[in-house]
Amino acid sequence: MIKKLDNGNTVITLGEGTVFVGNVHVNDDKIASGIYFSNNREGMTDDGIIIEMSNKKAVASYLMALVRFLETWEDDKESQFNKNIEGLKKDLEKYLVFNK
Repeated sequence: MIKKLDNGNTVITLGEGTVFVGNVHVNDDKIASGIYFSNNREGMTDDGIIIEMSNKKAVASYLMALVRFLETWEDDKESQFNKNIEGLKKDLEKYLVFNK
């Protein structure tokens, strides 16, 4: 479900009607510049959400948000799951260097 809140934010509830529809391309070079979510599995709608990720920093930022979310699912800090998450975070951090 994609829903606009009274405070202006938009909530995307994945798995409850809202699905990943596909990649977004800004030109014909076949390189994706974003991902598209919609309440309609058939394609673009007027209430869809596009998350634009035009460079590696943008992709790493999006992935890091998901990784940090997944990190809360496992209490056992020594589990293989959490070890894999830590490795992924280290791999992503090199793309998240911001200029001062």
